[in-house]
Amino acid sequence: MSVQGIMGANGAHIDPFAGEPSDTPEASEATNADMLPSPAMQELMAGGDAGAQIAAMMMMMSKQQRQSARETRRGAEKAEDAAQRHELDAMRSAADERLEGATKEAILKGFGGACTMAAGAADAGGDKAGTGALKGASEGSFGLAGYARAEGDHAAAGRDVEAKAEGNAASTAKREIDDARDAEKDAKDLMNRVMSFYKEYATAKEDASKAALHRA
Repeated sequence: MSVQGIMGANGAHIDPFAGEPSDTPEASEATNADMLPSPAMQELMAGGDAGAQIAAMMMMMSKQQRQSARETRRGAEKAEDAAQRHELDAMRSAADERLEGATKEAILKGFGGACTMAAGAADAGGDKAGTGALKGASEGSFGLAGYARAEGDHAAAGRDVEAKAEGNAASTAKREIDDARDAEKDAKDLMNRVMSFYKEYATAKEDASKAALHRA
């Protein structure tokens, strides 16, 4: 139901959403002034009509709930964006750690293989001392290669944990965004119902007044 077309006692148009910040990325945060009732709703409150006062109170409550939900949603959207960026950073770091570990492993294995071949040649030439030294270098290189790979995997695993935590934070923020949007919608629906009530109330009151004048 539209909220347009409601008039105050002096004929002023009642805009229950007057003063609300625009729902755009460029909009500023809501201030205490934004939470104040619009002049038209203040008029309803001060008019002395019980039905109008109840309607104005419900309008103000709905407006405040909607603004609160909007600010909650904006905060959750910022948190979701930050968590997603941190998650991507952690994933990239994990990939870099694995690549670094694999690169070191490949280099050390290559050196170890070369030492193994050189040891074979030295053994064939009868160089026992050289053969022993080259074999030792080969075995050491293969050992270091395994360590380099394990070190890279360990560092990457830490980044994976960070990425998972940030992913969970993003999911939590997404749920908060959805909840806030639902709360915004509920507040707007409440406003529409209140406006509908006030339309019907004002029309009935006006009809009663006309009937009384006609009888007089």
